[in-house]
Amino acid sequence: MKNSKCHSILSLLLTFCLVISCGTAASAADVSNHKTVTTSKTTSQKLSCAKPARSYTAIVSTKTTKISGVDFFDSGLIRGKYTGQKKIQVSDIYTKNQATKKRRTKTTITKNYVMTLAPSAQTRLFSLYDPQVKKAWTELGFDFFVDANSDRVNFRYSTKEKLIQVTMSVALPHLCLMLGHFISFAAGNAALTKAFKDIYDSEKASYQSDDRAFSVYNPSNFFAASARDYALHPDRLKKNCPKTYAYIRQSIGKINDTQIALCRRMLK
Repeated sequence: MKNSKCHSILSLLLTFCLVISCGTAASAADVSNHKTVTTSKTTSQKLSCAKPARSYTAIVSTKTTKISGVDFFDSGLIRGKYTGQKKIQVSDIYTKNQATKKRRTKTTITKNYVMTLAPSAQTRLFSLYDPQVKKAWTELGFDFFVDANSDRVNFRYSTKEKLIQVTMSVALPHLCLMLGHFISFAAGNAALTKAFKDIYDSEKASYQSDDRAFSVYNPSNFFAASARDYALHPDRLKKNCPKTYAYIRQSIGKINDTQIALCRRMLK
């Protein structure tokens, strides 16, 4: 059992080292989200005492302290942290007909591993857009969720769950694409209007990108991809799809305090 635990911990540390050194997607086996790992250590010492009338264990003291926000690796866009608690229990074990007692100290550490988008990555992402986009994201309670259980490139935006889900292989263009869906929502579901549907129909043929088939699949995808290009390839978007460029810019401009308050009511 001890060998198995040691092997598991060594595998976990090895995976983290690979992430740090390579900056690529880690194996999901040992860095799964919210993975709880508990370790326990017991030490004991013998103390002289009067012979007890019976055998029993007496708990002398118990102390529990929290472990919060400790970084265990940072691969650039992804940061790993753990939270948890440390529990120290001291007890005396009395054995009948013996003039000694054994004092036992048991230390239990529970760590809850969590994968998050690094603060530096969030700062870089939101710096590409108007400050109101970040304000809306923060005030509406949206967050990033890193799925370390999948090695596939799999990203997801959910208004209902108020999150953008990414994998360990995330790159900045992926984040910008998913944020495009949020911008649409924050601007009053801008991708679903008739005005944008008309723009989509008129300009999707001239749109250019490496993932063109996905980007022009429907108006929602087209808005998100265009919002990404508005941040990363503005000149190309403006040249090939000028109406789309103007619409994205107009939509971002609509994200003000009044619109944020309206979105907050929609989420209730």
